[in-house]
Amino acid sequence: MNEKIEQLSQDISESNEINPHVIDVDLIESHSKIVVNLLNGNETTSEILHNRYYHFKFKEPIYIHEIMFVPEDGTNLLGLEVTSTDFKDEESTIIFSKKEHVTALPRKVIKEFKIKPKKRLLQQAKLKKIELTGFLVDELDSVKNKVKEVAKYKVDLQKKLDELVEKNNDFKAKENTLNALNENIPKLKENKAELENAMSKLEAQRTLSKEDNQTLKDSTAQLQAKSDNLNLEISTNKQNLKKLIADKNIFSTEMKEYIKQANQHIRTYFFLAFIPWFLIACISYLLFNNAADLSAIYNTTDGVDIFAIFWTRLPFAIITISILFVSYEISKVFVQNMMKIQSQKRIFAKIGIVAKDVADSSVLELKDLSDSDKYELRIRLKMDLLKAHLSNDIGEDYEYKIKTSLISHLLKLYNKQPNKKQ
Repeated sequence: MNEKIEQLSQDISESNEINPHVIDVDLIESHSKIVVNLLNGNETTSEILHNRYYHFKFKEPIYIHEIMFVPEDGTNLLGLEVTSTDFKDEESTIIFSKKEHVTALPRKVIKEFKIKPKKRLLQQAKLKKIELTGFLVDELDSVKNKVKEVAKYKVDLQKKLDELVEKNNDFKAKENTLNALNENIPKLKENKAELENAMSKLEAQRTLSKEDNQTLKDSTAQLQAKSDNLNLEISTNKQNLKKLIADKNIFSTEMKEYIKQANQHIRTYFFLAFIPWFLIACISYLLFNNAADLSAIYNTTDGVDIFAIFWTRLPFAIITISILFVSYEISKVFVQNMMKIQSQKRIFAKIGIVAKDVADSSVLELKDLSDSDKYELRIRLKMDLLKAHLSNDIGEDYEYKIKTSLISHLLKLYNKQPNKKQ
């Protein structure tokens, strides 16, 4: 019997189609006036609940679907403990975890339940009424059968509804297709007339194209002659381009990209230098405020040991001074880097200008050298200038390796000089 009751209560609790009724108060054994008042309560009176258990025992086991509590306006049931005992004497407890909770859902056959409010110092829980909904044990079989019937009817109705929706959708789709075809008929007629006119024009153009064919052949011959002339001109320009590339100046006076990168680094270092100074300003502000508070305490409070306060604040002062010093040193490094980058920008600009002038003037007297040898001498000059500027980075021992043919040519010129003097 117990297994049957448990199975029936489980089937009913899992269904959303049931409509439980209010449990008659006569089915509850009343033991106290508060219990009777809560079960027979109304919306005008209320009972104060203390931190103890209030028992509600049934004369026979009943399937309780819902226990609804009606609190007094302005109060809540936070922490209310609802413990139900089923027909197997097994207890289960529900505790209201939110102020909005006013309903407990046992959804099983129980013999009794008890409630216990949370202990409060202020604003004790007040209840106007407790309402129970569910079924008698004798009604469970009929309720289960009704639930099954309702579920079956619901499935049948859903199938019919799906069929109607599908038919309706098919009808709308066909209707839309028909309307679209009807709308396209005038457009198709217009397109037909336009195509017929186009065919007539094409036929006329076909006759003219035969006459233009010979003209196109003559134009093709003229274009071919122009193409040959253009190819010859392109070949000449390529040779001139090679000469210009071989004689290009190796000292770039366009420093836009370098200056852009240097300015980006300066902005980065400025932002990084701003952080330590911001930290210094904040710490200075806090020190000033704390010092003012200390002065106020010393002036308004009697018996203050200023030396004790001094020795307790000394470690904090040392740490603060250390932070200020480190922040200053960090910002100093960033500022020095910004100044260094700015100096390098000016130096590179000077190097580019000087190197170009020196290179242009130095090769004027070297008429016996080829263009490639002049190009190598210019590279050597630029490397010497860069070496002097970047000696701290690449070392003073670095030397650009000039081509062997150029060295031999310079040695021959040097050997000819004594003969000229003789």
